[in-house]
Amino acid sequence: MSGRNLAAALPVERVRAWMQDVALPLWLSTGLDPVHGGFEEALALTGARIPGLAKRVRVQARQIYVMSHAALLGWSTDRTLAAARKGYDFLMAHAVHSEGGFVHLLEPGGAVRDAKRDAYDHAFILLAMAWFYRASKEPAALQCADRVLGFIDAKLAQADGSVLESLPPAPPRRQNPHMHLFEAMLSLYDATADQRFLERAQRIFHLFTTRFFDTKRGVLVEFFDEAWRPLPAPAGDIIEPGHHCEWVWLLDKYERLSGVETGRARRALIDFALAHGRDPKTGLLVDEVGPDGRMLKPSMRCWPQTEALKATLVFLERGEDWAAGEAARFAEGLLDRYCAVTPAGLWQDQFSPDGAPLTQNVPASTYYHLFLAFAELLRVAGGLSTAR
Repeated sequence: MSGRNLAAALPVERVRAWMQDVALPLWLSTGLDPVHGGFEEALALTGARIPGLAKRVRVQARQIYVMSHAALLGWSTDRTLAAARKGYDFLMAHAVHSEGGFVHLLEPGGAVRDAKRDAYDHAFILLAMAWFYRASKEPAALQCADRVLGFIDAKLAQADGSVLESLPPAPPRRQNPHMHLFEAMLSLYDATADQRFLERAQRIFHLFTTRFFDTKRGVLVEFFDEAWRPLPAPAGDIIEPGHHCEWVWLLDKYERLSGVETGRARRALIDFALAHGRDPKTGLLVDEVGPDGRMLKPSMRCWPQTEALKATLVFLERGEDWAAGEAARFAEGLLDRYCAVTPAGLWQDQFSPDGAPLTQNVPASTYYHLFLAFAELLRVAGGLSTAR
C-alpha cells in the first residue's frame, strides 16, 4: 500500500480541527488563570474554572510544553508563546525551592502547599524548558534546565545512574520518573544538539536494559526495592500497557538520535501491550494487567490510548502497514470516546469497563498526552502522504 493511502486511513483533518480550532482556543482562554497567573489545574466538565484547586508544578510544566509546541506548529503563535511565557514566569516566581530545584504543589495564588522536590516533576520542567527554548530561543530556558540538572546531580543522582524519586525519599523505586527524564534529555538534545544531553539519556537507557525491562517475560517492571529488585506481588505484578507504549515511542526516538538499536525491545513491548493489554469490547488499552496478561485494573484512562497511538505510529513510519489500522483505531477511540464531550475541547479522563465515566473534572495534565500524540499523527501522516 502506498504511503498516501496509509495516511488516508488516519483521521488527519478531524485531529487537526480538534487540536487547532477547538481545544487550543479553550485552553488559551479558560485554561489560563486570569487572577493569579499560570495555568488552571483542571476545569469542570461544563468547561468552567474550578476555584480553589491547588496547582501541581508538573501540570504547569506540561502546559508550557503544549503552548510551546503549538507555537512551533504556527498555531496562534503570538498567543501560545505568550501563554508559555506566562507559565514560565509563574513557575519562576512561585515554585523555585530555596535549596535548589522546584517544589511540588502550590496554592492557587502561588504559595507553597507542598515543598517536596519530586523527580517526576523535574523531568517535566526539563521537558518544558526544552520546548520553550525551541519556541522562544530565550537563553533563560536553558539556564533553568542547567540549574535543574545541577540540583538533580547534587541531591537526587545515585551512583548506578538512577535518581531518587523525591526529597525527602519515598519508596518504592520506580521506572516512571526515569522514563520521563529520558524523554526530557532527548528533547533537550533535539533542541540544542548538545551531546551531554544524549549522554544523560544513554545512562537512563542503560537502566532500561538492565533494570526496568524484563527480557524473559517481555514486560516493563514498574516498582522496585532499594536494590532495584522487583517488588513482590501485588505491586510487583502491576504492568501498565500504556507505559509499554510510551517506551516504544521513546526508544524509537533514542535510536534515531543515537544510532543504538532498540528494535527488539520495541517489538516485545508493543506485542505484549496489544496482545494482553486491551479491553475486549473496545480494543482500547486498560490501565493495569499482570505479567501473565490477567486483568488487574480494567478501567481505561485517556493517556494509555495516546501512548498506543504514538507507539503504533512508530511502526507505521517504519514501514509496517499493519500499524495504520491500529493507529486509526486509537486515534478514533480518542476522538469518539474521550474527546466527544460538550463543550468541545475538553475530555473524559477515564472510563469503567462498562463505559461509565469515572472522573469528575477535566485534568489539564492530560492535555500533554493528547497534544503530543495528535501532533505525532499529523507529522507522520504528512510524511507518508508526501512519500513517493
